[in-house]
Amino acid sequence: MPLLSKDAVKETLLEALGAGDRVWSQRLGAASMEVLFALAADTPAAVLESFWRRPLAVERLSALGRPLAEVHCACPPDLARARYHERVRHPGHGAVTEEEVAGWAADAGPLALGGPLLEVDTTTPVDVDAVAPWVPEHW
Repeated sequence: MPLLSKDAVKETLLEALGAGDRVWSQRLGAASMEVLFALAADTPAAVLESFWRRPLAVERLSALGRPLAEVHCACPPDLARARYHERVRHPGHGAVTEEEVAGWAADAGPLALGGPLLEVDTTTPVDVDAVAPWVPEHW
């Protein structure tokens, strides 16, 4: 299945349109999500990857009108925060505040879309070859 990644879309837009301030980054992030949902609507099957924000994500994913299987990458908030700050990202993403990161951590967790759910512990290296077959088996 194709992988549709929000950050891949956003970074492509940043390369094409240029970086700006934090507000610009957030606008490109929102536009990237719209592109992701448009691509998903036109794709019979795909893996969509993003940090999903409820309730909008649940509403938009459910509106696709097809079976959904969820793989939730579980990670304690402190480890997720440390990993976020260690990531090398396009500079156009802009600096985020600790309040934003804390809000993301508070909103983390499975979306509970009503379909199959696989929770993957990401505190240790993930065996992707073991996880990958789960998606087509449960979709």
